[in-house]
Amino acid sequence: MDKNNQMIDDFCSESIELMNAGEPEKAIACIEKAISLNPNDIYLYIRKSTYLFRLGRHEEELPCYEDALKIAKTDEEISDIVFERVQALEKLGRYNEAIEDYNKLLELGDVFPDFVWSSREALLFDVGRYQDGVELKLNEADRFFQNGEYDKALFWYDVTEEALQYIKEEYATDLFQKYVELYLKRAETKQYLSDEEGVKKDMAIYKQKTQEA
Repeated sequence: MDKNNQMIDDFCSESIELMNAGEPEKAIACIEKAISLNPNDIYLYIRKSTYLFRLGRHEEELPCYEDALKIAKTDEEISDIVFERVQALEKLGRYNEAIEDYNKLLELGDVFPDFVWSSREALLFDVGRYQDGVELKLNEADRFFQNGEYDKALFWYDVTEEALQYIKEEYATDLFQKYVELYLKRAETKQYLSDEEGVKKDMAIYKQKTQEA
């Protein structure tokens, strides 16, 4: 290990000790010294942002992520940066930007897709983007259906129904058609699963709601 890398490692180790000792400003100063020695290491910027996050200084985190993104070379590096940034954005109440970061993580093939997917979905509902949230669930159900994974499709049609029932009073006009179509799709899914009673039940509800329309 050359002298420069040894100094960087020493600064990182010292920063951890200082954070644990309750001296965050000195810890951040140590990381900044490490960055000055190697401004092309994205993980030094992430470490600095982590310290700022622990201090609740979320606005100050954002430039760290911007600097790191400028030098990131791989999708994995970009994913690591965006994964950290999305947490800061949520803390700052910048929810729509956080949702866009969740979208980016899924596009990049994040290593925790289930967590990212569910976090994005929950955030959509939290900010009142109900239709977007419902469409995500329904699209997931349709995807499994098209792939012939009928058990998983049924699960997501059930989840979509629960979401629609939760919000239907306020958004009945906008979402009613999807609410009706759900039963037709679920009936078809149950047919593939040889659930004749389930098919009859969903078709009856579908016909009833079609008449109500």
